[in-house]
Amino acid sequence: MTAWLDGTENPDHDFSPYFEESQFSMLVAFIQRGIVDRSPYIDDDKSVKGDATHGESLFNSVCARCHGADGKNINFGDAAEPEYVGTVASDNPWEALHKGSFGQPGTHMPAGLNFGWTLQDIADLIAYLQTLPTK
Repeated sequence: MTAWLDGTENPDHDFSPYFEESQFSMLVAFIQRGIVDRSPYIDDDKSVKGDATHGESLFNSVCARCHGADGKNINFGDAAEPEYVGTVASDNPWEALHKGSFGQPGTHMPAGLNFGWTLQDIADLIAYLQTLPTK
């Protein structure tokens, strides 16, 4: 499907000046799986219907390389108001589910769906992330 985005199929539809190669994969994953109903995975009170033990295994196998064992290697906020993966998962689990599924645009964060993870796997990951430090 990336051939429709990088000009291979149609030179008039070459978006490669605007995206890195890895971002094409994230975009394709998003297009193929589209917007999903997240209510089977996250309740209105921000609780996640997931298995944190399985999520920890996923985190340690992929995410800890960049985010660190405690999820605090990358601060999305600043020194005064730090924001880590645990913060995002606790404050906005819908955002965490989306980023875990499709990656983070403009970064090298991979899309979990490209690993073959299911949305339930990603919900399990978010359940684990909610146990990590928020500050």
